[in-house]
Amino acid sequence: MAGILVKRISLRQTSFWMSAVFTFFFSGPLLLKRMMYFGSAFSEITFYGMSSQVFHRVSSIAYLILFLSLAFDLYRIRRQPK
Repeated sequence: MAGILVKRISLRQTSFWMSAVFTFFFSGPLLLKRMMYFGSAFSEITFYGMSSQVFHRVSSIAYLILFLSLAFDLYRIRRQPK
């Protein structure tokens, strides 16, 4: 995500927005909540009203979508005429 901003690649890239969504809605909250409840078991923590196991499963699906969007963007960039 930072590389896209530094190189000023178009913000219309799907992978940029998916990485922003993944970072701010999944990775960030998961990291912060784990730090806040460091001593407790992972199964006792809830995220957005979901149990931690369900949230982790949804996060894994979002990560898969992020990689698929990255593959799509790379394919689209390589297909553009130079």
